[in-house]
Amino acid sequence: MRCEEPVKILEILRLTEQGYSQREIAQSVKCGKSTVGEIQKRCRNCKLQYEAASTMTNDEIKMLLYPDSFGRSVKGDPDWPNIHERLQANKRLNLQYLWEEYKAENTNGLSYSRFCHRYLDWKNETGKNVIMVQNREPGKELFVDWMGDTLDCVVDSSTGEILTAHFFVATLGDSSYPYVEAFPDEKLDKWLLAHVNALRYLGGVPRVIVPDNCKTATTKPSYYDPAINRSYWEFAKHYEVAILPARIREPQDYTEDFVIPKK
Repeated sequence: MRCEEPVKILEILRLTEQGYSQREIAQSVKCGKSTVGEIQKRCRNCKLQYEAASTMTNDEIKMLLYPDSFGRSVKGDPDWPNIHERLQANKRLNLQYLWEEYKAENTNGLSYSRFCHRYLDWKNETGKNVIMVQNREPGKELFVDWMGDTLDCVVDSSTGEILTAHFFVATLGDSSYPYVEAFPDEKLDKWLLAHVNALRYLGGVPRVIVPDNCKTATTKPSYYDPAINRSYWEFAKHYEVAILPARIREPQDYTEDFVIPKK
């Protein structure tokens, strides 16, 4: 029989001592009548009453009622440092994939939900979940970039040729509301068209657009001082918006408040 949670055991004890029937107790604590009878039997065997149980810790209750089960080793944790390192190194990996890989080697291992829960606990305990808080102002920033991953999913109806789709992605800084559009390439004309379509779709213009230092947006990719190309600058002047390329490999470090003055 599986170990019942101490809070349920306490409630069964309390209701039992108040004279409720097994059926009534089962309905109250949301368990089977046989479970109520088993708990009552175990409590009688070890002479455990509600008053004493209410002063005990959860572990003490489990050890008293389930001496053969409590204390057995739990399923060992996966190698969280290695899993975390792989997730950080490869953006295409996710916990679902790594869990399936883990489960193939550990058929009696953690379920997917427990795998995710324990990974989150490990991150919290080791400080891996600590991030710099970014205070975003609604409507202020729009982050834009080519997705990087492409997909051969478009077929030329006249030739049957399979074409590659390149995805432009725009995301509002505060709400993370996205806009995605597919193009045949990542040339400058597509880049500018994507911006126009994104602004039309969003129904407004942000104060700042932050491209991720991609070649389409900049003429001088630089860690400290990236420069945007002239066509992109003309676009910025037309829409009266600031273009602030993020530093290389630092797409989320923009925090300053820059804006192009009104004409």
